[in-house]
Amino acid sequence: MIKKPIGTINELIYFHTTYYNSMYTRNLTLTSLFHLLEEIIKTNTTTKYIYVTPFYINEKLDFQEEFDMAHLYIECRDIVTVEEQKNFAKAQMFWLEPDSDYKLLEQYITFEDMQASHFLVEKSDVVLFQRGIQSYMSFLMNRGIPQMMKWLHQFYKLDIESMPYGYFCFEVLSE
Repeated sequence: MIKKPIGTINELIYFHTTYYNSMYTRNLTLTSLFHLLEEIIKTNTTTKYIYVTPFYINEKLDFQEEFDMAHLYIECRDIVTVEEQKNFAKAQMFWLEPDSDYKLLEQYITFEDMQASHFLVEKSDVVLFQRGIQSYMSFLMNRGIPQMMKWLHQFYKLDIESMPYGYFCFEVLSE
């Protein structure tokens, strides 16, 4: 059984991502993710962190791809400096390390993408927390999902005939 967490946002996420008497977790569709994120915005509160990871699953081609490159990460701390906020998104770009095996990601995700999906905010800054969520929603619609589809097309030979057998879903975690 999945333990019910404490806190308004954590409880909302729990409610939207568990089923069968809290025995199992579920990944959300894009529509249900946006519904949950809108509910989170309306709480006018923050939480320690929110982490959203996109997946693409295709039954016909029998594969699942996790997209770490297009996830949302909002971290809330008691005190955050301007310098820490400024450098937060860049620090998350692990593929820029000289010995990284993931250099390929540079073709698909930019620093601007990271700034639209990775945020460090003070726990008391509800407005910046809400803006981070809204920014991620816009990022997904305008650039994130198109970039993920480009990736799928190039690396999995996803064609027009196999597209109807696939879908994006999202794992949502918080504390």
